[in-house]
Amino acid sequence: MSEQRLRIAIQKSGRLSDGSFDLLKSCGLTVSRGRDKLYGRVQELPIDVLLLRDDDIPAFVADDACDIGIVGQNVFEEERLNETHDAPAQEVMRLGFAHCRLMLAAPKEWTFNGASMLDGKRIATSYPALTRVWLEREGVNARAVTMKGSVEVAPRLKIADAVCDIVSTGATLDADERTRRRGIDRMGEAGIPVSVGIREPEARRAMAGFLSRVEKARPFVTLKLALSLDGCIAMADGSSQWITGDRARAHAHLERARSDAILVGAGTAKADRPTLDVRTDGLTDRSPQPVILGNDPEMPAHWLEISEPAAIADLADINWLLVEGGAQTAASFLQAGMVDRLLLYRAPIIIGGGLSGIGDIGLEKLADAHGQWRRTDLRPLGQDVLEIYERAA
Repeated sequence: MSEQRLRIAIQKSGRLSDGSFDLLKSCGLTVSRGRDKLYGRVQELPIDVLLLRDDDIPAFVADDACDIGIVGQNVFEEERLNETHDAPAQEVMRLGFAHCRLMLAAPKEWTFNGASMLDGKRIATSYPALTRVWLEREGVNARAVTMKGSVEVAPRLKIADAVCDIVSTGATLDADERTRRRGIDRMGEAGIPVSVGIREPEARRAMAGFLSRVEKARPFVTLKLALSLDGCIAMADGSSQWITGDRARAHAHLERARSDAILVGAGTAKADRPTLDVRTDGLTDRSPQPVILGNDPEMPAHWLEISEPAAIADLADINWLLVEGGAQTAASFLQAGMVDRLLLYRAPIIIGGGLSGIGDIGLEKLADAHGQWRRTDLRPLGQDVLEIYERAA
């Protein structure tokens, strides 16, 4: 009979991790950790210890990947409020160590007159659900800007007006001048050359989803099209499997995996009944949230529905949106000026008389079409070619 082992998930670093190991030690348990330091075994009992990111622990327990998790109450409550699992993890016991509190910090020049001073403001936080609950309870109409770590820099970067975070002492949220450029200034005074803004375009590209949500109040939108040389996405009868080859389709699935949501029009949904998932080995759990533009009574229950491109602003926790068609949906996003990036997978075939990849975008003068896009990449994918374009500055 195989040995049944208890699986315990704890945070892989930080004060809560230290307290969790101290708790196990006080119970007379010795944990031997592997080389990768992400897994350990208790010597005295059949217990495995998994060392995870704190945000992942509730999901591991809910999905039965672990039997017990030790996690901060802030993380547990954030997961519970988000309702991401049908059978979420349940709180068993409060252990009473590594205490923190939810703290709000605002610039010192603000005159504090209660929660109402936040009305109409942007609040950077790693805990948007908890923050929204507090704002609703106080009757404040403010917007939570989701950040993962270092929220204290948000006001300085002009992406939020105030911050809300879990702290132990609150020192990092002290919005005075003690840290602003002090590191750069001190190194300069010591004769150490300091450069800022290095590879800023690359950094902004990597953060484009977050920056779009902050600066434009909507997700960053990529429009993906698989086209023939003459710009068709299908035969006249709608046949489209397949325009491009295996390598191009595999790359498209990687783009799906890095997106938070994927959108098609109601016509495409009804005609093709696409699954809109990721079918690449090792990435199947990264399938994006399906969204439909228009109405389809037969769409799956977990799909989201919007009535117009502008409604993507209301898609909660979606920073990266991949639009996959069809032609009218592509046209509607382009006409609304809501496409930030184009992925054109072009196959070396000519269809002639097929279905155009993009519908009418309301262009009146040819001159207006120029200067809108710049090509940032061109790469072969087997016999096909991928062209990547971004909005011209």
